[in-house]
Amino acid sequence: MVDGLCIACPKGTFGEDCSEECPTDKYGELCSNECHCRPTEPCDPIHGCINTEGTCNVNGSEVQCCTNYILINGRCEALMHGFVIRSQKDYSSRSNG
Repeated sequence: MVDGLCIACPKGTFGEDCSEECPTDKYGELCSNECHCRPTEPCDPIHGCINTEGTCNVNGSEVQCCTNYILINGRCEALMHGFVIRSQKDYSSRSNG
């Protein structure tokens, strides 16, 4: 409530004056969503489970990194904002001449 008016709390908060953060296993609007995170993932009060490892899929020994992550020395590392990595096949062959 602000100035006697009821307003929606920002995502990740609740309470009469929206000053309370969601409990550790809840997130979203009025903390109405439950986190079902892996042990290595924290539950963000706004977005839910946060993948800190960048691993989206592991099939046997093959690791697939999430969007905005790149596999370096067997680990998924976060890319800096705005950078894109393209493979060699993304570029056409160029000849000198």
